[in-house]
Amino acid sequence: MPPIPILATALPDAFISSVIEDQQQLIEADVDWVDEEERSYKNTLLSSAPADRTSVMSCLQRIDSKILAFKTEVLEKINSNQGSFSVLYKNSHELRERINNLFTEFENVSKEVNDPEKGVKPKLFLSLQENHDVKQDVQNNGAVMEMLNYLSEVQLCVKRFDEYLNDARIEEAAGIVREMDSLLEISPIITDRRIYIIEKLKLKLASMKNILDQTLDDLLTRAIIFERIGGDNESGDPDSATHLSSIFVSLTEVNLVDMQLSRLKKNVMNYLVIPLLKHRQSWHASIKIEDDIISKLIVGSKNNGEESVDPLFASLTSIFHFIYNFIFGGPNPSLSYDSLNPSPLTVQYASKFGNFISRDLRELVIKEYLSHMIPIETSELISFEKIAQSARRFEAEMRRLEFMPELQSSEEEEEERTLGAYVAKVDIHFTIRKRDRLLELGRKIMMDEKFESVVIAEVVEQVRENAELRIQEETKITEATLTEKEKEHKSENNEGWDFGWEEDWGEDHWTSRSKEAIQNIKSEISIPEPERYEITTKSKALIDLTIDILNEARKLNVQSGIRLYNATLDLFDLYRAIMPVYHSSKFTDIPALAMMFYNDCTWLASELLKIQRQYSSSQSISSNAIMNLGNGIEEDGWGFDTENIDEVNSATTDQWTGQNVYYEDMANQLRELGQRWFDIQIETQKSLLKDFLDEMGGLHSMAREDRFDACHRVMKQIVHTLTQLNKVLKAVLSPALRYKALGLLVDSVIKQMIDDVEDLYDISAEESQQLNLICGMLFELEGLFPKIGQHKINMHVKNWEKYRHLTDILNLSLAEIMNRFRNAELTGFKTTELGNLICALFADTPLRARNLQEIQEGHPL
Repeated sequence: MPPIPILATALPDAFISSVIEDQQQLIEADVDWVDEEERSYKNTLLSSAPADRTSVMSCLQRIDSKILAFKTEVLEKINSNQGSFSVLYKNSHELRERINNLFTEFENVSKEVNDPEKGVKPKLFLSLQENHDVKQDVQNNGAVMEMLNYLSEVQLCVKRFDEYLNDARIEEAAGIVREMDSLLEISPIITDRRIYIIEKLKLKLASMKNILDQTLDDLLTRAIIFERIGGDNESGDPDSATHLSSIFVSLTEVNLVDMQLSRLKKNVMNYLVIPLLKHRQSWHASIKIEDDIISKLIVGSKNNGEESVDPLFASLTSIFHFIYNFIFGGPNPSLSYDSLNPSPLTVQYASKFGNFISRDLRELVIKEYLSHMIPIETSELISFEKIAQSARRFEAEMRRLEFMPELQSSEEEEEERTLGAYVAKVDIHFTIRKRDRLLELGRKIMMDEKFESVVIAEVVEQVRENAELRIQEETKITEATLTEKEKEHKSENNEGWDFGWEEDWGEDHWTSRSKEAIQNIKSEISIPEPERYEITTKSKALIDLTIDILNEARKLNVQSGIRLYNATLDLFDLYRAIMPVYHSSKFTDIPALAMMFYNDCTWLASELLKIQRQYSSSQSISSNAIMNLGNGIEEDGWGFDTENIDEVNSATTDQWTGQNVYYEDMANQLRELGQRWFDIQIETQKSLLKDFLDEMGGLHSMAREDRFDACHRVMKQIVHTLTQLNKVLKAVLSPALRYKALGLLVDSVIKQMIDDVEDLYDISAEESQQLNLICGMLFELEGLFPKIGQHKINMHVKNWEKYRHLTDILNLSLAEIMNRFRNAELTGFKTTELGNLICALFADTPLRARNLQEIQEGHPL
């Protein structure tokens, strides 16, 4: 064996030092004690049957440690005596043999331990694997046993569930369902078919829950029966009914109580509360107990003589007392409620049931009862307080029974929805209902298909005031003069002439002369006759409603008064929205209705401004002031309701005084609406007249008889149409407005006639005569206007003078035309228009040329 290359195989110093240090500690220790400990440990390992994997691996690790220790010891000795070892190894044959034998022995031991076929270590690993497999089989068998025990327990639960249901022990059955639910949450099943088995068990549990749910539902249905009085339904056998407490406990066990309480809530609402609200005038609720077994809640017709402060809330209280005591197991109703404490389950069920029903109940009571009981007259507000007190008492009782939760300070929004909050705001609801009633009445008036009319007589305010002032001044002067003359007469002392004069020239004589003088003044300074026109009774009714609402508003506080005032604005907004849309076809097709609508709008605007002036002039409106509103209506029955005016005037200072009334914008909007429909009707009539004129096809070829007849027929039709329209409008519009409307229509006709004549470039003498006749037919329209005064035809028909001169020009000679031109009578024509007419009427001559030149220089100043 060659020498061992000690230097080449030397371990790192740090590793050698560590090994030597550990080995030194072992040497210093008691060797006998170590050997004894090793032997004890090995015996322990050998006696363990079977050895676990951890112990075996620990043993192998100890063997490896011993080998390492031996190697370390050898290396240490060699390292510490390298020189001596090298010399001895070279010179001593015996040492070399011993070392070679040691290495050979080491190799043999290593083979015995690590040989892959016969070595101890592979066999040991194989034994460990077999041991592991055996252990795994044991564990699997244990899991199978645990699973079988689990399935056996599940099977037992199913069996007990069926037995409990058959014995009507529903609480125990519900407990079994809850127990099985818990078992499925900790399932020990670990087989390959675990998912399949678990799904099957879940299906079985669901089936058990459905069966229990159906059973509980049937029991609850038999225990709580809703039926019509006198119906064919049987009340059921009381002996077969399960106690309600057991039913609700079972429902709680399987988490089905919420669903059943929700169903109970629907039945209570549909069978009890809603019918009671619907028949609140004649129905009530009462509790009846039969044989201390069956408790009945009867909702039906009242017995004669039964009455309470508020029968509806008393009946609702009876309904919920019945539910609390007889369904949820509350205290015995025959005892004082204050002396008994309900069970926790009763409180729990009542609270949950309240969560389902309280909101719907509250909204239904408000919608179907309280909202209808809100007064629509101020005189009814006091009587509503009794209803408000009943509502508050009912709500307090519902909270005591846990059917309505106590609201926290942070739940302000929910607090606004309570019955107490609703009745506390009766002033707001009163004004809202009053507004709704106002708009309902207004809508009915507006949508009425009938258009009955009434005559309005109005005097232009400024003219009337000026006339009255003149009469007053002249009367004062005359009375002063007569008084002075009377004094002078009495001061004359003529005894010879005294006798007999007193009879004819006494005080009666001077009084008579004064009356005659004043009468003469009034006859000389006459107040103009009022202008009359028609409005519909719709407008009058709307103003009446407005005055009534404002009078009602003055009996309320400021905020409520303003809300009612705003309701009047809504009324006229509704008017502006409905009338022109709903009656559009009538206003378009019937001129009288369109013009009457214009009158309605302007009259409403005027009356609203009168109301505004009256309310804003002072804090208190007198009866006379209110009665003055709407003056000028010429039919009986018109005026404003002054009832309770004294109460209004004596109201406290915190009441609404009406100073906020402002109708300026609304008046302007109404005037604009009326003017728009006035213009629409004028344009409609203009379009009709234009269609007539278009039938003529112009004014050419008047020498032809057929053309002349066609134009003659159209002119007659136009005159007839305007005459008939004047008759229609005469009863509707005031004279000034009627003349204005006719003037616009006539002007549209003659303007087109002027254009048609001016379009002619060659007019023969015969055609000129025929044109004169055709154009002259429109002069009949002068009869539609006064001959004198501010409403003459030329005051309303812009082009009337021009048209009249045009008709004359058709028959005048050139010299006569030029005379009128030089006298500035033809200023209505442009110089080009006049020149074209002369060119069309007269042949081209030097005289015509000179005259045209003169015309082109412009009209004379």
